[in-house]
Amino acid sequence: MKKTFRRCSLILITVLVLVFTTGCFPTKEETKRGEKLCETAKKAADEYISNKYNVIPKTGKAENYYDDSVNLFEPAKYSNAVKVNMTVGGKEIFVLALVSSGGMTVRCRDSYQSDKIKAAMEDYFRNKLDGAEEVYIYDFWTPLDRGHVDACFSEYYDGTNITAFISSNYVIGAFYINKDLSDEKRFEVFDELENCNIRYVSFKSCEAYETAMKDEDFLKAVRNGIDIDTYSEYLECYGKYSKKYCEGNEYREYSVAYAEEQNTG
Repeated sequence: MKKTFRRCSLILITVLVLVFTTGCFPTKEETKRGEKLCETAKKAADEYISNKYNVIPKTGKAENYYDDSVNLFEPAKYSNAVKVNMTVGGKEIFVLALVSSGGMTVRCRDSYQSDKIKAAMEDYFRNKLDGAEEVYIYDFWTPLDRGHVDACFSEYYDGTNITAFISSNYVIGAFYINKDLSDEKRFEVFDELENCNIRYVSFKSCEAYETAMKDEDFLKAVRNGIDIDTYSEYLECYGKYSKKYCEGNEYREYSVAYAEEQNTG
């Protein structure tokens, strides 16, 4: 009986190993295709950086992205997106290259100006969001192919065109303390922005603000949309402004309704 059990266990383990190893690794043909993608991407990335910044980059390792639509039990496949690591003027950056199916065209984005762009965005919103205790820029990400890649741009930042980057569906967190957020004039400054999502949060007190800001789950919740009941002990009111999804005074009705509910409860 014990021998039979051990034998069955070994067979089961062997089957599971075969299934998972088969599903986790690409075939030889797919590996060759991935290598070809990397070669094409590295060449295109080198030319892209040279033309965009008028510098000669030092090209490093290229990394394939897996296609996350493939079933777990199928052999792994590469997406057409390749991350190319580079060094430009002593600074380590990366280029995300999206290679067309036939390999004839490659679209590139890079992280070379990411720090400057993020700092300029933060300054922009601090100036626009008068009285905010803190301004957060959430998910500083740019979509390309499947998934997202952190702080990656195709546009060139010249020091004056920051709104070109702000209009790219970022989530801005504006944190206030005991602040009335019902005035619609507060939102007029965003008429120039096409796709800007701003989460307005007014805390009940300085203590509530300090406690919430130490809570990583709360900061994530601002990005995704706060569950009011979960954080009601911290908040006086919460709302959002998004020109893409909201029109008129939809934000005002939402935030004030919540504030009144807390005050009367």
